[in-house]
Amino acid sequence: MKIEQIEISGLRSHRGDPPTVIDLSDKSLVAIVGPTGAGKSSLLEAICFALYGEATYGGKAYKELSSDGCSEISVRMTFSVGEDKYQLVRTVAPNRSGVFGAKATWLRQVDD
Repeated sequence: MKIEQIEISGLRSHRGDPPTVIDLSDKSLVAIVGPTGAGKSSLLEAICFALYGEATYGGKAYKELSSDGCSEISVRMTFSVGEDKYQLVRTVAPNRSGVFGAKATWLRQVDD
């Protein structure tokens, strides 16, 4: 699997408005580097959230993953497996009681 692009909104240091968009489509090797608080761990968290719907460490609840002041967490990831390209979207938001739950989750194959 090769991640082509990831769009993150409302997850930890990636607050959204506009969302953080990282385009890796023309990269063959990637390093995640930066100062403390730049969002390196949050990027890995976003990938795991998109793929598995869960946090990577400590069994964190969605509320703990959400950015301060953001009520919705959304990750859109485009990736390829061999010659096939896919787009995965996972969005969670709190209900009226404040409990986070799935708002949208889908995976589709896309044309180049």
